[in-house]
Amino acid sequence: MSLDVTGTILGLRYAMVVVSVVNVHAMVVPVVALLTACSTLVPSMAGAQPDPEFYALQMRRLKEVLTAASAILVAGILHIIRAWLRWPAALIADKAAHEAVLERPWPLLCFRA
Repeated sequence: MSLDVTGTILGLRYAMVVVSVVNVHAMVVPVVALLTACSTLVPSMAGAQPDPEFYALQMRRLKEVLTAASAILVAGILHIIRAWLRWPAALIADKAAHEAVLERPWPLLCFRA
């Protein structure tokens, strides 16, 4: 049984890239969500009396941005789980064993006793 160094390096590089992208998302998304929350809760610059319609619009915008930020974070979590389940397969040189390792984790992850 020979060790396929190229496949191992590519598989580990894939995992490293996915982890790096998820880490960048994890740093950027909460900051953007916080800045958006602050900007939507600021009163109107016109100096007029507080308008309930203005605040309702701002709260809708805040909800939309927070929903988008949550979706991005969930997508990042799903990608990191996939990378976590796939990286051991990069160390296996045998093609049949490699495929078996790639297809096994998902049913185990989804199984509930």
